Amino acid sequence: MVVLKATYRNGVIELEQPLPEEFEGKQIQIQIEEIKEEPKKPRPQAGSLAGQIWIAPDFDEPLDDFSEYMP
Repeated sequence: MVVLKATYRNGVIELEQPLPEEFEGKQIQIQIEEIKEEPKKPRPQAGSLAGQIWIAPDFDEPLDDFSEYMP
């Protein structure tokens, strides 16, 4: 079985890609199924999380848990 996508406009079916050559001169059966397009998600905008993320002031300070490994 070969699955190809196509668009139907004004009584004409337009294939997105040609049929494989192996079907040349042969009778074929076509099954039509509507494809529901998923709505496009909006792209994130730069700076949209401004003020919502922060780093603790002591982020770069050594952790007490590792004191035995430090000189």
